[in-house]
Amino acid sequence: KAVQEAVVDSSQEIKDLKLSVSELRDELENLRFEKKEEVQKTILSSSDEIKQLKSSAQTLRDELEKVISKYQKKTSESKK
Repeated sequence: KAVQEAVVDSSQEIKDLKLSVSELRDELENLRFEKKEEVQKTILSSSDEIKQLKSSAQTLRDELEKVISKYQKKTSESKK
């Protein structure tokens, strides 16, 4: 009888441990997915920020070229 109870207890403990392992695997998989998703969001956000900064830099270059051109016209006109 004691052996039977030990077997039943062990069997139940094994079932509980298997369930715990399964739940931990699921949780780990969810964490991996969430981490991957966050990395993708960060990359996308960084890409958008880089595009915006490049656009701003180009706009500033264009404005600077206009200012330089106006200055050069003024200086060439004043020399005449």
